Amino acid sequence: MKMSALLNIDWRTLPNAPPPGTRLCGLHDLIEGKMQLLRLSSSAADPDFQIIVLRQRDTLHAYVNQCPHHWLPMQRSDGEFLKWSENELMCAHHSAVFDLSNAGRCTMGPCLGSNLIRVPLAVIDGEICLQ
Repeated sequence: MKMSALLNIDWRTLPNAPPPGTRLCGLHDLIEGKMQLLRLSSSAADPDFQIIVLRQRDTLHAYVNQCPHHWLPMQRSDGEFLKWSENELMCAHHSAVFDLSNAGRCTMGPCLGSNLIRVPLAVIDGEICLQ
């Protein structure tokens, strides 16, 4: 199977990326162990900037919601994510599997060796914000 190169893309350079410091939600809004989609919009005319977040105890894993294979959203048409294992997410379009607890690395599928684009988060006074 062909290996892809690791991506070193800064999420802040992507179209419609909100500024660092933007509040996403309260920590209590994230369900432990569930992969959740957060949508941010800079204006009604612009498409949403979408982030996948996985809360595991005191750790938050967050990535841009785009598979590096064809830059499509990761979830199924009904909005649900395909959870491969406790830490792994499967792209609904081409079955690539990504380990969210290991820098979003692709562990299986057409973009093996690549990764999702990481979005660093901070918890400030119980609120989750972009770093």
